[in-house]
Amino acid sequence: MLLPILVSVFPVFSDPATSSVAASADLLRFVPRDALLMARTAPLDTLRADARANAWWQLATDPTFAALWQHIGEQNAELTSQLDGLDPRALCDSIHGQAAMFVASDATLDHATIGFLVEPGADATSFDAFVSAVRAKVGVHMRAEQDSHGGITYELWGSIPSDTDVGQDDDPSGVAFVRCGGVAALLVDEDGTELRAAAHGLIDRVQAGGVEPSMETHPGLLEARGRAHGQARAEFFLDLAPIGRKALAEAGEDEGGRWVRELGLADMRWVHARADFGSGENLDLEVAVKLSPTGALTSWLGALHVPSSKLHAKIPADAVGLALVGFDVHGLWNDVWATFGRVDEKSKTEAQSQLAKASQAMGGLDLERDVIGQLSGEFASFTLEVPKEEAAAVLGMGMFGGVTEAQLDGLPSLGEVVVIGVRDPLALEGTLEELFGMIGIGELIASDDVEGQEVYYAELGDAARVSWWFGSDCVALSAYPTALRKAVVHAGQSGAPSATSDPRFAKALAENSDACSLSIASTPTMIKSVGGVVQYLMSMEDPTLAGAVSAIDWKALVDRYLKGTTTCTVRHQTGELRMHLRTR
Repeated sequence: MLLPILVSVFPVFSDPATSSVAASADLLRFVPRDALLMARTAPLDTLRADARANAWWQLATDPTFAALWQHIGEQNAELTSQLDGLDPRALCDSIHGQAAMFVASDATLDHATIGFLVEPGADATSFDAFVSAVRAKVGVHMRAEQDSHGGITYELWGSIPSDTDVGQDDDPSGVAFVRCGGVAALLVDEDGTELRAAAHGLIDRVQAGGVEPSMETHPGLLEARGRAHGQARAEFFLDLAPIGRKALAEAGEDEGGRWVRELGLADMRWVHARADFGSGENLDLEVAVKLSPTGALTSWLGALHVPSSKLHAKIPADAVGLALVGFDVHGLWNDVWATFGRVDEKSKTEAQSQLAKASQAMGGLDLERDVIGQLSGEFASFTLEVPKEEAAAVLGMGMFGGVTEAQLDGLPSLGEVVVIGVRDPLALEGTLEELFGMIGIGELIASDDVEGQEVYYAELGDAARVSWWFGSDCVALSAYPTALRKAVVHAGQSGAPSATSDPRFAKALAENSDACSLSIASTPTMIKSVGGVVQYLMSMEDPTLAGAVSAIDWKALVDRYLKGTTTCTVRHQTGELRMHLRTR
């Protein structure tokens, strides 16, 4: 049911022949200044037109998917019938300009007004027809009346009072529908007085041309936009400051209150997200979180750091994807304990005492000294092609149970290897051997010789196993024996080229040298590798989809449209965490 709903309401799936967008101001000029949350899009007709030049859109609308979209359309017809014939796609088709939504609240956050703003466009005939149909349907269940402000008449829709509502306020609460200056707005509020105030405020802002205080000049939004790294065809903003102030106001002097202050929750700033696309394979998604410039949360994020090149040589040249992460686990461990002590020294001491007792019970194993302290803070992973039987075995262990080699036929089967930087691999190897013996799984562990290197493994049944190997400065592990074997062989070849010398990977590494986390992958290989599994899952969710998806030649389809590289980065500056996904 979820898939047809999403397809029904996603605006760019509509494809009107012509645009009827009139020049207009940013809809945020009409969103109240105290909005807690907002989301907006560029004019929908612009999105529809520009999407035609985007490879991802071309892939999604390829004739190969015709049977699938037809099936989804049939499901949408069932959904439409449940809505008394109101088709959500008709609403999307009728909106040609911008769209926005917001949630506004007072300082207490105990009350909220939700608003939806759209620009129907110069030709609003289809939009008006949809509104009329909605009005006719809801009139059966809700009472309607009209009010006016600033010369603009608007509608109020509220629940019809029952016999038990006698004596209650007759002011309709629920929904207000406003048309003013080319903008159509639907406002929702359970308080009738606040609902009218929201409608009047909107009319004032529209009639003033956005001169009235609005979301457009919100300092948090301005800061977030100034720090973003690209354009925004779609945008989201959440103001964390009111949430922080409420948390502080409600925080007492008990342990909970001390945690609020120590973590810096009272000084949180904002969450900002933007999305953009261009011609070819260009997709751009960025999410940023601005926390307090001080506080434990910001201090903990300091564990993120730019990874060194120490693990680059561990990545074989034939890797189709790689990831590098710098994360000081030991530093974070110490920082969390220090924070714990500042909040509640007694509880910290008790917790450390319990850890000490557990250490004694495990023969003196010290979690910090013997495990956490061994981690150098350097992490890497990479993907290699593996036999299909290995991929099917691993996928069959989890939620993809039942995936067969046949369903992966013609598609790349990828296996991942994770590499963890270690200060003293021999010491860690001894610690793990001792630990496995104490918990009774030592007998389940065997080893193979791979070009003079000992590779350990544990069978998990159904041809699946987990393998690991200790290098000179790392431990590598994988659920794909072939992938780990390739990694071990590569590590033994002094001076062998690494995937980081691949022009695509080298370019991404150079462009993102300040990232704390960087993943790079061949887009077509990545998409094709999950194609068979996606088809399988779709068939599982709805068996009637089996015929529609089985006809899709995923490999040929992806090769037709996708050629580039996908990168995902995480950056950290004081109090700010920024994630950025790009395909080019």
